[in-house]
Amino acid sequence: MSADRVCDMSCGAMHEFALVLDKAGFSAALVQQIVNSKRNRMAETMYASLVVEEPVATPAPTPLLELVGTYIAPMNTWAFVASEKFVVDTSRRAPVKISYLGDNFRAWVLGKIEEPGRATELRYSRLTKRSVDKPILDAIGEGKTEVALTDVFAMMAAQPNGGEGVLLHDGRANIFYVRDQNGVLRAVLVHWYDGGWYVNALSVESPLTWSADDRVFSRNSSLVSSVPQESAAS
Repeated sequence: MSADRVCDMSCGAMHEFALVLDKAGFSAALVQQIVNSKRNRMAETMYASLVVEEPVATPAPTPLLELVGTYIAPMNTWAFVASEKFVVDTSRRAPVKISYLGDNFRAWVLGKIEEPGRATELRYSRLTKRSVDKPILDAIGEGKTEVALTDVFAMMAAQPNGGEGVLLHDGRANIFYVRDQNGVLRAVLVHWYDGGWYVNALSVESPLTWSADDRVFSRNSSLVSSVPQESAAS
């Protein structure tokens, strides 16, 4: 029998022996000491059999929506007539400065009348990357997507001249999902433009994408008993 064959058999035996040592709790560092001192192939084989590679951690995916805060929309004690509230007017006397109402908003939403309702807690989140509506709706979750048109206007009324508040006023989009006058869910866009609020409505099937850092509003609850973080009365 050749010397190489003897070595092969010895290496195989040593490998089996290494498995026994591993199960017995011997450390790989101890075996490495043997390798460093002896530099023999059997010890190296033994060491290699004990080394366990650390699994590579997979970073968690960035969520599409990053929560910024919550807002308490006030109770509405009267029927809300959209055509009476959403009026283009940027004069000093305007209760809410509105610079533009899009054709879709006029056709789909302006005829809506909402019945009186309870105060509602809304949440607003930062869109972390460009997206169409479907992934955003999925991220919000079933049952929390729809926001009342009354609540949209309440936030605009809380910032009648732009300025600081829960609505972005730097030209970026504030996105709401609102039922139109026929019960169809629409994406309603509100952003500050040309001295007033620009308001329009889009199909949620639109291929157009919203931009990263736009703000998405959704319903957190329909009955409020806690102290508000932000309020239309503040």
